[in-house]
Amino acid sequence: MQPYALKTGNISLEQFQMFQEMRTIFELLPEFKFHNPVSCHVICRAFAENYPVECVDGHFSKGCDHSWLVLERHLMETHGDTYSVIADMYPMGGATPFLVHAHFVLPWYSLYIEDPSVTASFCETEVFREQVSIVATAIDSLRSRSN
Repeated sequence: MQPYALKTGNISLEQFQMFQEMRTIFELLPEFKFHNPVSCHVICRAFAENYPVECVDGHFSKGCDHSWLVLERHLMETHGDTYSVIADMYPMGGATPFLVHAHFVLPWYSLYIEDPSVTASFCETEVFREQVSIVATAIDSLRSRSN
């Protein structure tokens, strides 16, 4: 069965296929032995280094710091607003990455709240940048093996 968002074209087949590849690679990643558990902030930046996506920082729902990927942004001429195709690669409380069409009439639109100030709280450390590099290298290696 084809998901509704694909039937309508709100998520393109190319975006869906890229997400499926990203999800497969996510599932193949090793358990990283970092001092702190790997975070959504690290995972999303590492994927953004390997795929044509944008890493976005902000809040999920009521103020929980979170990062996710935007595959595409659309401007709605009639409302002057945007909606996005979002890949949540390390969802809070989730077991697997998922892909959504975050249109203003859908709940996803108000759950993913961009806030660039979230970035400043963690991105400047050498440890963080090193973790992103390690995960990005692992993603690149897995991509190379699958091609």
